[in-house]
Amino acid sequence: MEVFGNIALLLGLCLRVTEGADIYFGMLTPIGTPNEQMYGPVQLALNDINNHPEVLSGHTLRLVIKNTSVPAKESVYHVGNAVAKLQDLMTSKTDPPVMALLHYGSITETDVIGEITGKLKMTQISTGSSSTILSQRLVFPYLYRTIGALLDVINIEVDFVERFGWTRVALLAEDKRSFTEMSKEVEILLRQSGIEIVTSVFYRVEQLGQVMEKLKELDARVIMHHSNKQGSSLCHVFCQAYKYGLIGKKYVWLTLVQHVKDYRNLASNMHQKGQLSCNAEQVVQAAEGQFIIFRAEAKHASEVGYEPIRPFTVKDHAEILREMKEQAWFNDDTRRILYQVNYDAIWAAALALNKSLPHIPPRVITNFKYTDLGTVTDALVPEMNRTNFFGASGPVSFSPHGSRMSWLSMEQIRNGTAILFGIYDQKSRNITLSGKISDLWYSHGGSIPQSGYRTVRKVLVVTDELKITFTVIAVISIVITVVFLLVTIVKWKTQYVLEPVLAEMRTPNCH
Repeated sequence: MEVFGNIALLLGLCLRVTEGADIYFGMLTPIGTPNEQMYGPVQLALNDINNHPEVLSGHTLRLVIKNTSVPAKESVYHVGNAVAKLQDLMTSKTDPPVMALLHYGSITETDVIGEITGKLKMTQISTGSSSTILSQRLVFPYLYRTIGALLDVINIEVDFVERFGWTRVALLAEDKRSFTEMSKEVEILLRQSGIEIVTSVFYRVEQLGQVMEKLKELDARVIMHHSNKQGSSLCHVFCQAYKYGLIGKKYVWLTLVQHVKDYRNLASNMHQKGQLSCNAEQVVQAAEGQFIIFRAEAKHASEVGYEPIRPFTVKDHAEILREMKEQAWFNDDTRRILYQVNYDAIWAAALALNKSLPHIPPRVITNFKYTDLGTVTDALVPEMNRTNFFGASGPVSFSPHGSRMSWLSMEQIRNGTAILFGIYDQKSRNITLSGKISDLWYSHGGSIPQSGYRTVRKVLVVTDELKITFTVIAVISIVITVVFLLVTIVKWKTQYVLEPVLAEMRTPNCH
């Protein structure tokens, strides 16, 4: 009994030692600029975390923040500035050491910072880049993103094609690395699913006329398109589709990750500036009934009737949004999904750390040093991989390469405006539609359009009986041929032309 009492006493001492210890995360983000999308939401989330009775109970989570903003005239140096701020964070004698890093920055900045934290063995949660490069786990082993990677949305294309029974598709991608990589990856997945690829083309805007000619010549009817999210490339594509007749009930276009909702207005502005050869009405006509995919907000699921069982919910998403709108930093011109994914970033790290605490020695928690970073990261990463909660931006979990898995909104362009018609759950790969399938194909005559004729290659197996029959016929034919050849050789007679005939032939030449 005395032994058990001593053990209980030691456990109690450990709990009292660790309880109340402050835990620090680092944060690199611009502050006081139009790009200030992380600072405010993270502060709001930090307050909610510290007031939640089930998260990091007995501890206070704090932030060591480094402002990475630079003057506009020095913007080319923003990556170097961010690296310098990270170095300052890691070497400061006045700032406490941090167990993980929150980061918001450009694609290039995220790339560079991610490589450094990978070498430092520090968990990094970023929100500023959806680059496919960051999915390389060997280079970025501890990087997680609450904004998804472009490569992680392509499964919807495969499931979309299979849902409607199409067997042949064409792939069209803007000639930029992110989009060509998406196209290459989805081609592999489609081929693995037995879908015929009519053609796969990388284009520049000035080449679109030739591309449309090729698509029409190959009778491509279902076309998967990858381009920039601002909608300008899509307007150029629909303009050329209009000119070459790749519009109407025979054709289906699906474009991934588009932010634009009003294509009439966008096309009109581009046409007025001389950037688009078609007018707005021609683009709207070409785009009618076509499909785009975008990252869904939490409210979109309920709008289409998709209500799965929710995991741990940090707070009602509508309440979080209301609180955000009350803050001075909230800007109506900024897409609110960007605020929401930043709010969820620190929650992801906090919840993972909450589950990791039993696996971290009490000494490390109470007196953390950078020499303990490997110990903390080893405990934190498995829990980050198992992340599953419902946050401000909807369900949050991570793919095997650390990028966000969530919901995608499926939208259809009607009279120039993108209208929500379905939700795609990336984790379950489930498609939920808001109405009847026939309503979805209103511009295609109410029925699912066909993907055209498919070339099917099959190996025909010849029966043994047929093989024997043809072999016998072949042998008999060979024997008969040899017999005729021998008879011809034996009976061959050389015929001479008679002399009188020769004389008659020579006579004309004698004159």
